[in-house]
Parts: sequence; C-alpha cells; structure tokens
Amino acid sequence: MTYFCHTALLLLALCQAYGQSSEASATLVRIAGWTTTGERIENIWVVVFSRDGKEKFTGSGRDVELSVPTGEYVLQVEAPGFQSKRQILKAYQPAVFRSVALPVARLHGQAASELKGTVLNYGGDIRDLRIRLMGLYGDELRESVPDAQGSFGFPVDEGAYLLLVVADLDKGIAIIDSQPVVIPLGKERTVTVDLKGKHGTLVPLAAQ
Repeated sequence: MTYFCHTALLLLALCQAYGQSSEASATLVRIAGWTTTGERIENIWVVVFSRDGKEKFTGSGRDVELSVPTGEYVLQVEAPGFQSKRQILKAYQPAVFRSVALPVARLHGQAASELKGTVLNYGGDIRDLRIRLMGLYGDELRESVPDAQGSFGFPVDEGAYLLLVVADLDKGIAIIDSQPVVIPLGKERTVTVDLKGKHGTLVPLAAQ
C-alpha cells in the first residue's frame, strides 16, 4: 500500500512540474495593426499558426493578445479594406510585441509606389555601398546597391521608412547616412543622398 502511495505522489509531482514547465515556456504575444501612414487600425483579425500547421491561435480587436507555447510561428494579420500581411514570429521570451503595417488594398490597375534615388559625392568606392529601406511599422525591408552613377531604386508599399546608407569595409560595416522617407500611395518618390564629407559610424565586425 505504501508503495502505491509513493508512486501516486511521484506521479502527481511530475504532473505538477510538467504543468509549471508548460506555463513557464508560454509566450504572451501582443499584436497591433497600423496603416502605413501611422494610424491605428481599430479592428484586426490575427492568426498565429505553427510552421507545420498543427497549432493555430486566433484573435481579433484593436490590441490582440494571444498566449502561445514558445517556438516559431507564422503571423497573419488582416483588416477590411487593407492588404493582408504574413511574417515570421519568433516567440522565445515571456512577452513579444509586433506592430504590423497593412497597406491599403489596391484597386485594379492602380500604379505601385516606388522609391528612386541617387548617391552623390561619396569619398570611397561606391561598390561598397548598400541602400537599406526599413519600415517604421512592421517588418518591411528593401535593399539595393547603387550603380556606377550612384542610382538606385525599388518598388515598395506606401508608408513611413528609414533610409540607411551603409558601407561594407574591411574593418567592419559603416553607417554612412540615414534619413526618414515618406512614400505616397501609388506614386514615385525621388531622393538625393549627398555623402560629401561623411565617413559614418563604424560597427566592427568582431567585438573589441
């Protein structure tokens, strides 16, 4: 009888430990939707599903909170009148926040937005430069390299961005210039990046 009591207590302890471990490994995911011009979307529909498709979590509202087991997921966000967005969601900490920018749904035949630019007066080798355009909402990222004349360009959704010019040097990556850029819906935005006298901030490739 004593043996069975000890066995039962051991199983109970293991179950409690497993439950605590499961709770400890859960991640609270908070998702907010924004227009590409920086306005909050009042009602979004969110689906978080595992990459193998076996687990699925849903929610809707202005601020959506979901508790998911620690892991890697696909996040899908939708709202009426907007394009849907998908992105990878890595949930490896107790709380994760994601801002997701949804472009306005395009009409048939509507022109796409585009960014074009020119780099001027760079003192180094222009072949070392990369142009990175990063969304201030969501995870939008575009990258290009200037040609021999310093020209670059790419299609991109309308919205607010940070334009970075970086140089890949032998000593590390140098952030040469940065500037905010707002790209209008269905139009072309042109920028000129004058690097005269700019050497940037060096980010060493290895920790010093």
